[in-house]
Amino acid sequence: GQARPVEAREARQGQARPGKARQAKPSQAKARQGKAAHQRGPTDDIMEGDIFFCGPDRWGIHHVVLCCGEMTTADTEITEKIVRHHPELARETVLCCNTIECTRPFRGQDFPWYPAESVYVLRRATGELLLVGDIADGSLVLGITDQPVPVKILLHPFRSGRSDAPFDGGVFRAAMERCARESRRWSKGTALKAITARRSCLSADEYPDPDSRQELMEQLRRSWDKKPICSSVAIKVWQRYFEMLCPPGPKGLDLAAQHILRWMPVLSDRTAPSMLLKTLSTCGWMLRSSFSRSSAAGGA
Repeated sequence: GQARPVEAREARQGQARPGKARQAKPSQAKARQGKAAHQRGPTDDIMEGDIFFCGPDRWGIHHVVLCCGEMTTADTEITEKIVRHHPELARETVLCCNTIECTRPFRGQDFPWYPAESVYVLRRATGELLLVGDIADGSLVLGITDQPVPVKILLHPFRSGRSDAPFDGGVFRAAMERCARESRRWSKGTALKAITARRSCLSADEYPDPDSRQELMEQLRRSWDKKPICSSVAIKVWQRYFEMLCPPGPKGLDLAAQHILRWMPVLSDRTAPSMLLKTLSTCGWMLRSSFSRSSAAGGA
């Protein structure tokens, strides 16, 4: 949803780019051992389905990344490599989290969307979260950013104690896998349409009955098939999740449309990152720009 969404990705990927450090990781077996040794970090309120907003870049645009799992403390080797290239972060906490995104210059090895283990730093003094690198899915190479990238997070409302509707991680992962398999490459045309779109969000008042909501679902499915921008990933996965969560048939489809109008009322091919953040902040999602070791889920 941004005109130049690659800026955050260019800064962090580091593949054949000047100023980027590429670090070889250990063998697959050692990498798995390191991941198993991860400990819960101070940002343990972050969970799959949350949405990262990285940046802004020099054009004032954020890059949207979907969280695919809990955030954990990085293993020693990753921490040492980050500190080696960013010694000013030596006293900070290094964290890892699986993510997926859509960006212009990079893609995954199996489909156009880009899955990775993203690496962050939590500043102890301010609670600010910074993106400092990533490891592409299927790779043993750590890319480190030239400069840490500020990160804000939208926490979804389906958390224990915050919503009567439980979060189904299995269905969410199935929706994410399906969307990734169906994914297409990032589109400049879609980005321009999102930036210039006049409509801000979908209103439940405009879909008062099952027939109108059925038409809405048809419109949403058409938008899912369009070439994406960075914000499309989170939108499509969450909307597909609501569809897969509901039973088959007309009643289930109508219920899915109602969930979408309540929790993700935007079009995946017409919504820029700034509009996504603005809209979801009014739909029960909680914006966080800082964390602390004592932060609890849903806390300020």
